[in-house]
Amino acid sequence: MNKKLRLVLIGLFLSVSFSAYFFSGCAGKKAIGELPKISSGELLDSLIAQDTLLKTFHIRGKGKFLAGDKENNFAMSLIARRANKLHLRVVGPLGISVAVLWLCGQDSLCIFIPSKATVLVEPLGEEIPDVILPPSAPVMLDMFCGMAPIYRFSDSLQNFERTSDGYYLTFKKNGEVLIALAKPNPWHVEEFQWVRTANTNEQVDVKFSKGKIRDGIWRPQKIEITAPALGQKLTATIKKDRLNIEIPDSMFTPEIPPKARWQSAF
Repeated sequence: MNKKLRLVLIGLFLSVSFSAYFFSGCAGKKAIGELPKISSGELLDSLIAQDTLLKTFHIRGKGKFLAGDKENNFAMSLIARRANKLHLRVVGPLGISVAVLWLCGQDSLCIFIPSKATVLVEPLGEEIPDVILPPSAPVMLDMFCGMAPIYRFSDSLQNFERTSDGYYLTFKKNGEVLIALAKPNPWHVEEFQWVRTANTNEQVDVKFSKGKIRDGIWRPQKIEITAPALGQKLTATIKKDRLNIEIPDSMFTPEIPPKARWQSAF
């Protein structure tokens, strides 16, 4: 893998695949016993209702980034407004900031690296030859929020399958495929996979685990985001979170030193 691809993907994995069996690249499945029967429409309505309950959140936790045989541990603080705002601070040993990430445009992610006094700007949701990019900003936001972007794909359901593991829903829309595994009590998505059909190397597998209900919302305690084509995996363990709090717009724009260099991520 060349340096260009590593640079472009750093934004996804510091801030942190066309049938139901395509999930074989994700974590192992676990049968859940007797699965309640539900129609596709009822399930979609339930999942969308669950999704839209979460508007804003602030989480603190720890993370682990694995790339090949190299592993890095870090602490993190993240605030998000699911519609269009994200601000993540990654902290290394001795409390030193390693990176600050935020959405600096409708489809752009900015990554400030203090040690290099540099801001990298990378596009989201685009198709660029020979370059692997993260999904669009809304889909990426849902990944980090511990939610699945079902309501963004709900009008494009292609397949609905009941298995011993839960219900698999496959969507295809605007050159993207989303495959989600839904489980009950309450109905929520525990795994999903996003793929861009024009370049299947642009695949992201997401798993949520150790979930519990908070304020009527099913919330995971752990988020795992994997890019199989790059051999990279981000695991975020949530220690504290506050849901649906007021977050002013100013909190989503970090202070960057005036002398910092701004450049394209590739």
